[in-house]
Amino acid sequence: MMSNAPMESVPIRSVPAGALLTCAVNRPSDTAPLEQTEIDELLYEMTDPMNRYYRYPVAKAMLPLFMRLPATPNQITVFHTCLGILAGVLIARGTSQDLLLAFLFAEARMIFDCLDGVVARAKKLTSPYGRTIDEMGDAVGYISMQLGTLFHIHHRWPEENLVLLLFAGLLVPGWMAMTYDYYRRTFASALKGTGDGPADELVRRSVKAHGEGAGVVVRFALAFEWLQTVLLTPLAIPKIRARIRSEIRAASPEGGFADRQLQVASEGIRRRARTPGFKRLLRFASIVTGDNAITFFNFGLLTGALVMVEHLMIAVGFGLFVVTATVCACWIKKGTPKGLEET
Repeated sequence: MMSNAPMESVPIRSVPAGALLTCAVNRPSDTAPLEQTEIDELLYEMTDPMNRYYRYPVAKAMLPLFMRLPATPNQITVFHTCLGILAGVLIARGTSQDLLLAFLFAEARMIFDCLDGVVARAKKLTSPYGRTIDEMGDAVGYISMQLGTLFHIHHRWPEENLVLLLFAGLLVPGWMAMTYDYYRRTFASALKGTGDGPADELVRRSVKAHGEGAGVVVRFALAFEWLQTVLLTPLAIPKIRARIRSEIRAASPEGGFADRQLQVASEGIRRRARTPGFKRLLRFASIVTGDNAITFFNFGLLTGALVMVEHLMIAVGFGLFVVTATVCACWIKKGTPKGLEET
């Protein structure tokens, strides 16, 4: 039987429309760190086509064999470095057979360069130290091939400007590789929500080197990261130096690297991480990989058109470096609230 007693009135609080909009836009999930599988899928978009469709599939096909072998990722890095040195010797000799063999060694070097990372991830041996060893191996192998190329060109075409060719062969691919590495680490750190992006790593390494000393590997990493910063974010240098001085005084190299502006920029990246525009940006950034420049160089070995390739690398590589760095920086800045952009 229904009661005829009056119902007790309950006051209803009004909620401003702006507050509802704010809650909808700034949901915690929008800026929460992504799962590692989703991060891996996104970052795979930055893989250049030759590595994505050719070298990495070959490296992954070799993985079962190397999982049974005691070979470590660093040993694989040493091996592909030796392949690069041997290719450089063959290029310097310069016969048509030597150039063909150099092309084969150079391609094998790039496959094993993919393999060391595949093995490191499969055996759970990834580390900043291993990444630095890999970068050193890449540099030694590629520089060896370029020095062989300069010797070959000077012997065959002594009228060519070796300084210009050195600029083309070493600096331009290096700029491309540094740009790719910088933004890949920036996006990876932001998506994970961890403080291991380029600026954070530079501060951390600098503080550790000051307190514990630095060996060859650490000094190489520091030089590489400072050069990245000078080329890509020069306006951030005063703030980075201030952070380093602050951490040295605090004597706490393992923590305290929070930077509000970097955190806000990372949140902006995560907020747009699932948008089609972010995937398009990652695919666009894949054009600036150093491996694209090396693939172009390897084509010169195969065709014997080394001089033409070296000249083209200046204009094309420099243009890709400038355009990619500008587009990525603008995209990150667009997602950062005004007044909190990193300077």
